[in-house]
Amino acid sequence: MNSQYIRHEVRGCETSDLRNFWEKTIEQQTRYLQIEKERQKRSALTKLRNEWMERLEKRIKMLRTQPEDPSK
Repeated sequence: MNSQYIRHEVRGCETSDLRNFWEKTIEQQTRYLQIEKERQKRSALTKLRNEWMERLEKRIKMLRTQPEDPSK
């Protein structure tokens, strides 16, 4: 289970304790998001998608510029 979606049980306590709890939780989520962004930047998936898009665009362009076969 993703730790981002864990329910936190907070019982009656002082305001400073509650504030510290939520600040810590927000810091953890922020750190998780930063790590995830860095992981996605290192991923080869974006590069592969761009390469495939270029190949497809070239193929479409080539098909459009080819003259039609009159023998058909």
